[in-house]
Amino acid sequence: MPILIPTLRHHRRNAILDISIIACKPWERLHSSPDARRAMSAYANKPLLGPLTKKQWENWLSKHPDDANGVRLLIVRKEDQQARKSKHVNYAAALDVALCFGWIDSRGKPHDEHYAERCFTPRRRNSNWSQVNIAHVARLTEAGRMREAGLREVERAKQDGRWDAAYRQKGMEPDAKFQAALDDHPKAKAFWATLNKTQKFKFLFRLSNNKLEKTKAKNVALFIELLEQQRTL
Repeated sequence: MPILIPTLRHHRRNAILDISIIACKPWERLHSSPDARRAMSAYANKPLLGPLTKKQWENWLSKHPDDANGVRLLIVRKEDQQARKSKHVNYAAALDVALCFGWIDSRGKPHDEHYAERCFTPRRRNSNWSQVNIAHVARLTEAGRMREAGLREVERAKQDGRWDAAYRQKGMEPDAKFQAALDDHPKAKAFWATLNKTQKFKFLFRLSNNKLEKTKAKNVALFIELLEQQRTL
C-alpha cells in the first residue's frame, strides 16, 4: 500500500507553491541490518520539498531554521538538459544556500528522469567540516551571502576545533576490510564503481572514524547493504 506524504509542488507557469499529496512506494525491505532499515525509514519519513528556485529555497530555510527532521529536496539532475533550463536549484546551488543557513546535505537518490532527491538537515553540533565546504563558506562570506545561522555554525566549529581539523577528501581508498567486502559482493562493488569521489568519501570517512573493530565491521556490513540497494550516504 502506498505511503502518503505531504510535499510542496512548484507550478512552473504561475510560480505558486501549494500543498499536494504524492504517493510513494515503501522502501524495499532490507533483510539483514536493523541499522539499514532505520536509516531508510528516517530517509523516507523526511518530507519531500520542491522543485524550488534558489529564492524559494532561501525563503523556506528562513522560515524553518531549526527543523531538525530536515527535508528531501528535489534538485535538478545534471544530466537532464530540460530540467537544467529551468530555474530550479541543482546540487551546487542547493548546497550553497544550505551552508548559508547552517544546514548540510547528506544522502540522496534519483527521483525521476528530471530530478534527484537530496537530504538537507541543520548541521549537528559534532558534525565534521570538510575543506571543500570551508572553501564554499569563504566564497559565500566574501559574496555577503552568509546568514546569521550559518555564521553561528562557523563560529562554533572554530571554537571547538572542528574548523582546524577539517578533513581532506582526496586520496582516501577503501581499507582492506571494506575492499574485501566489496570484492565479496559484486553487486555492491559494481555500484561503488559508479560513485564519484565525494560520494565514496562519505563512506570512507565514516569508516575511518570507527575506533572499534566491532563498530567498523557493523558499518561495513551496513554500507555493503546500502550499495547493493544502489543507495548512497
